[in-house]
Amino acid sequence: MLLCFAAASAVPFLSPEDKARLASRAFGAPPLLMLAAATVAGTGALWLLGQRGFFADPRPPGTGLGAALYGGGMLAAAAAALDLVMPSGRQPDPGWPGAWLFHPAAAVAALALLHLVPLAALVALLRRPLPAMLLAAAVAPGAGLAAQAAQGAAPAIAAALLAWATALVEFRLLRRHGLAAMVGFRMTHTLVLDILWGGARHALGPGGA
Repeated sequence: MLLCFAAASAVPFLSPEDKARLASRAFGAPPLLMLAAATVAGTGALWLLGQRGFFADPRPPGTGLGAALYGGGMLAAAAAALDLVMPSGRQPDPGWPGAWLFHPAAAVAALALLHLVPLAALVALLRRPLPAMLLAAAVAPGAGLAAQAAQGAAPAIAAALLAWATALVEFRLLRRHGLAAMVGFRMTHTLVLDILWGGARHALGPGGA
């Protein structure tokens, strides 16, 4: 999981406030420790998925990357539209320029700890990829789901369904095209939703979205 090491290299450049925000997402664990745990857990999850026959027939490197980038962008745009129509009321975590370091680091840790690990555990338990992906997608919600829930039932249901669909697409890309497609999807989603849309919400202020 070289991506975790790349994310760890960004941590020293985060502001103290952003380091505290990142630690709060790992129950207070230091960011570097969280990313180290993500490296170990993500590597183990990928190994277990391979052992359980999760991955489809090997495809040429780079296959599916275009679909991953397109899908990540479109689903992020849908999430931004939902936030515009049914505002969650939460302020994005950091503004620019810190968001360009904070969100990719947080996304890498979440990808390993909240996506790959539950998926690998369910694949090992159920021994069938499709049911495992359906269930794992349900336990990998977006970061804004709790905030949407606080605004009422309709925003919560819409956000939950969109987060589930997003994770399911991500898992399907992993199964059919490998880790590069999954990472491309997640990073594109993070760029569009958390960095670009989050920056726009910061610029607009609490009443602007």
